[in-house]
Amino acid sequence: MPTTIRDFKYTITGALVGSWKISATNATPTGLTINPANFSDIWIVDSGRNKVYQYTAAATRTSGSQAFATSFNLATANTNAQGIADPPPPGTHTPTSASEPLAASR
Repeated sequence: MPTTIRDFKYTITGALVGSWKISATNATPTGLTINPANFSDIWIVDSGRNKVYQYTAAATRTSGSQAFATSFNLATANTNAQGIADPPPPGTHTPTSASEPLAASR
């Protein structure tokens, strides 16, 4: 039976705000970060595929499920990535909005 993988959102005091299901394609999530080009998007790194999956406008999501909008491969040297995803080189993107507090995927 497939495992449902969820992203959980908490307040800074540890209160659960909600959770939502991520794509089954993103089957081995090992880190989460905010897209540096658009703070409403979440990037979840997948250690099994060495990819980053973008969930557009997901920073405020607290229920339901969402498919990823796009993905990109990690740099060749970044195999079995653990932790947050690789942002683009500094100076290539300008943030467009404030970020939301987020917790790791499970």
